[in-house]
Amino acid sequence: MKKAIFSIALLVSIGNVCAEQSPFEGFYGVLNLDNVSPNTNVIARDSNSKLMKFDGVGQPSWSGSIQAAYGIALDNNIVTTLGGSYVIGDIKAGGFEVSSVNYGIKLNNIASVYLEQGLQINDKSLGYIKASYDTAKGTLTAGDNSNYSSKPVRGLGSGIGIRTSLSKNSFVQVEFKQVVYRSVDLGDGGTYTPKRSTGSVGFGMKF
Repeated sequence: MKKAIFSIALLVSIGNVCAEQSPFEGFYGVLNLDNVSPNTNVIARDSNSKLMKFDGVGQPSWSGSIQAAYGIALDNNIVTTLGGSYVIGDIKAGGFEVSSVNYGIKLNNIASVYLEQGLQINDKSLGYIKASYDTAKGTLTAGDNSNYSSKPVRGLGSGIGIRTSLSKNSFVQVEFKQVVYRSVDLGDGGTYTPKRSTGSVGFGMKF
């Protein structure tokens, strides 16, 4: 009799834990639509060896990105998430002119690994902050858009967002994120330092 009562109590406890599971736990994937605003500072040397500065060059654009992540509930309200993301396509990070030659900067192969700390606002919504390590390939083009140089670019990002569940296995999210990359050496004392701000809306599915 005691064993039967213990078994029933255990099953009830397991049922309660499952019922209380956060909708943002476990593996999930997200497809995002991103509005990207680059802001790149450039120092370049002209044909007379004079250093020229260009502040805040960049072209806002739309792009897409994908995410894969795993969330762990530390208690009923706190969810910690580890994930990665990849931007689909290139980002035009800026353009400038030196000695009658037009140069352009673009970022591609843009990837990120991140850690999020989330607070469940109610049974359907989670607010979160995030910190990320971001990488990309920075390409400088000259004249007819031929590649002048390509170098790896690395930086750190931070963001804030909210997720709202639509069903047991789906949700929508809105996020704002900023990334500051390290300066890239152009030679002869020249550098460019990319930054980007991204506002995104995404649709996610749990697996």
